[in-house]
Amino acid sequence: MSDNNVTPFPGRKRPTQEQVAAQERERAEHGAREEDKRRLKKQFEQNQPLRAADQISVAQNLYGLFVRLKKEHGLGSSKILGTRDKNKRDYAIPRDLPREEIQRLSGRLRNHTDPYKSIVELAAKAMEEVGLKVDVGDLFLEVFGQVDFRSTSSDESDDGFEELASSLRFVADAISENYGLSAFFRTIEHAGVAPSVVHMSGRKKIKIKFTSDNKDVDGIPPKWFLGWPIELRQFTWVCDSELRGDLPAYPMVIFGAWKVGSSFPVSVRGRRKPAEGWPAVVLSFCIVPTGKERSATPALRIDLCIFAEGAFFDWGQGKKITVDNHEINVRTLPNLPAPFTTGDIERHASESDWPRRDILFLPIDGVVCRNWFKFQPGESLYFCYDKAIPHPDLGPSLCESFGLDAPFSPFGADTLAGLVDVTLWTGGLDRLLEKQAKRLTEAFEASRKAAAELRERGWETVKKRLEDHENT
Repeated sequence: MSDNNVTPFPGRKRPTQEQVAAQERERAEHGAREEDKRRLKKQFEQNQPLRAADQISVAQNLYGLFVRLKKEHGLGSSKILGTRDKNKRDYAIPRDLPREEIQRLSGRLRNHTDPYKSIVELAAKAMEEVGLKVDVGDLFLEVFGQVDFRSTSSDESDDGFEELASSLRFVADAISENYGLSAFFRTIEHAGVAPSVVHMSGRKKIKIKFTSDNKDVDGIPPKWFLGWPIELRQFTWVCDSELRGDLPAYPMVIFGAWKVGSSFPVSVRGRRKPAEGWPAVVLSFCIVPTGKERSATPALRIDLCIFAEGAFFDWGQGKKITVDNHEINVRTLPNLPAPFTTGDIERHASESDWPRRDILFLPIDGVVCRNWFKFQPGESLYFCYDKAIPHPDLGPSLCESFGLDAPFSPFGADTLAGLVDVTLWTGGLDRLLEKQAKRLTEAFEASRKAAAELRERGWETVKKRLEDHENT
């Protein structure tokens, strides 16, 4: 890449390596976003059917769009929809309603894309009429971005996974509401900080402190450092704050880690025979900031890793890894195996960026739960005492915290779905997730209070010094 392709930063002759990487990341994300717009356009041409969960998701996103346009531009729903067709208002459902009320309102929705698409187009037209520059494709992504049309099926069997997903969303939405997570996410980004881990002397416990110590202060915006907003169904890089040792700045409960697909050869220095490596995934249930409003959204986070010689490593070929003084060389990697979808596999295989993006966030719906919750808890490779795993400071995984089977679960006694089901109705999973939300919000308030006190003391010191100087 030549210097002519790099946007100059004020006050510097040459951008730093971090700035170049951030710019490359922004270009790649822009390209992926444009590709998603093209895919959506093709789906609209066919007036694709929507599953029940997707109808609710789209209706809630549509309501969020109305709220944003009212707040940012003074465009109320009456200006967008007019006063004649009141039925169009039924297609916008608030997120903060009781689950029973959401289900009742969703009974008015149609199960194809056309009605929602026409409302988004009315919103774009209203924006243009008041002189705003708008790309309707961006609005479509804001409303339809979480829908996986590849998984849509009108004859999908009712095997309980939709209800399981609905319960997970209910828990996440309740915690988001109780702790004001959407506003919390915006406040973190505005403050330009991330949660770092402070290990207490002589204790196994940790303390979280929000700082900018691990942040590159040389021109990198907080949203790049934090990796926000999260885009669902898009592969992304590990954000800079996590790379530098910080925790994710959102509540997250790790379910466990499992091998996927088939093994592949890796060479170990000093050995004649090749060893085995495996694709592996770490699954986590989290509440992440999405969209311009950084809306608190339940998601399944999938970290793609290499598992070799009993340890986890970042996904990537042509790299050398050291384990117990043994050097492992990863020459080639297979394409992603199931349960990644065909679209996920093709997108990941066509990645032109290196290192490839190795984290995927998926919306919590029946299809995602059905595809990803088939693992056996007893086969989880995640142990919180192993420092080689991602985020050991988050504590034990769900599979470590609870028993490894779920008797009488409709999803089977020895499946992750069964364990998630049991921990939902016994109140275990919601307590774990709420604990993370409470820990983050309280740590942020403590850090903000300490910073305010430090600022006040510093200012008093400056004033006293200047006053003393005047008196001399």
